[in-house]
Amino acid sequence: MEKSTSKRNWIFTINNRTTAASNISLSEEEQQQTFPQDEEGLVVKAIFAFSIRRNFYKLFRNENLKSNVGCINGIRVLSMIWIIFTQTIIVGAFMADNLLTVLDVASTIIFEIVVNSVLAVETFFFLSGLFVSYVFFMHREENNGRTSWFKFYLYRYLRLTPLYFLFIFVIDNGLIKYLTNGPFWPPNGFEGNNCNNNWWWNILFINNFMPSKHMCLEHSWFLANLMQFSFLSPVILILLARYFRVGLFVSAPYVIGILFGLLLYRAKYQQQLNIWMVFLGWTLTAAIGFGEVFRLILESNEHIGPLTAALYYAFSRTLWSLMLCWIIFACSNGYGAFANFTLSLPFWQPLSRLTYSAYLVHVLVIHVVFEGANVPTHFSYVFMIYFAVLNAAVVYMVSVPISLVFEMPFLELLKLRPKSKADLKP
Repeated sequence: MEKSTSKRNWIFTINNRTTAASNISLSEEEQQQTFPQDEEGLVVKAIFAFSIRRNFYKLFRNENLKSNVGCINGIRVLSMIWIIFTQTIIVGAFMADNLLTVLDVASTIIFEIVVNSVLAVETFFFLSGLFVSYVFFMHREENNGRTSWFKFYLYRYLRLTPLYFLFIFVIDNGLIKYLTNGPFWPPNGFEGNNCNNNWWWNILFINNFMPSKHMCLEHSWFLANLMQFSFLSPVILILLARYFRVGLFVSAPYVIGILFGLLLYRAKYQQQLNIWMVFLGWTLTAAIGFGEVFRLILESNEHIGPLTAALYYAFSRTLWSLMLCWIIFACSNGYGAFANFTLSLPFWQPLSRLTYSAYLVHVLVIHVVFEGANVPTHFSYVFMIYFAVLNAAVVYMVSVPISLVFEMPFLELLKLRPKSKADLKP
């Protein structure tokens, strides 16, 4: 009974309304379909789903449960801020009036962070796989091995599309040209007519197969990848459920997340480690993190041969995912210390729920800030840090009303279903 209660508490704690990489990483509460609800009051509940007051309370509500992996909230938000920071540097560099300074910065530590921000996207892939896996095995156990894959696919598509369609058909197809009128702002917005011509690639989630210069919402390649991974995930999940050893041969951040979700589900988060194992885990984590983020500095100080470079690019994403496995495992089992305290701060919870909205809006905000200015940007560390902090603040402020009006109501509607004996949770 205690194990069951602990499991439910852990599940409830990770109910942060976001996607992504991230999904963007969808939280467990969003990925599962709730228990069938009574027919009576269904219409009233659907109307209340659009209550801004109720959604505001849910958005900024902090969960305080004893058994949790709240560190995921911090990981998700910091990854999103990393992406915003990188995009700020890139767009700011193109708008700079001192290009020689930009070239000098390309050999500094800050540039290494920019180059490796792809790891933040890999983090979202990992978290998405983790949540999909955990929910799948939980539902599999509760439903005696039965799973409704049609509902799984339908839910995943409907979860992403309402807010996604808002940006494609309303903002990029209409409002974007009126957002600012600075001298650097193109007449049709920074993406031109891409969404007018190629929107159908996006609604089919295949836009990552077209050239980026023709892509509507260029950063939405991640959502296309995420949806494609979701459609392929049943194959991996079934292999792990029935032929565990065969399933281990497929490896990538998303798949490692799936595998880690299974291991967490089986372990029930009650693993005891001695102090030397904990020390070794955090030492390797620090080494992997530093090596991944600052790899170009390491390469510049040594002559790296082709074999070493090949090994790095072959295993770097896997090592990063394993590092995340240790951080989440250690924090959820009481070995996180300061890292768990920092990543589990209540401050991260509402920001974590805004991740999907923030991801969709961040590129637009950054382009408006730079291209809507009356003068070019003077590139420097101080100004870039200033703009990065400014952009992050604006992105999350803009994400609040977008999430309240266009994301959270549809999340609530997805949970409303007529009562049926045949209903199975995916």
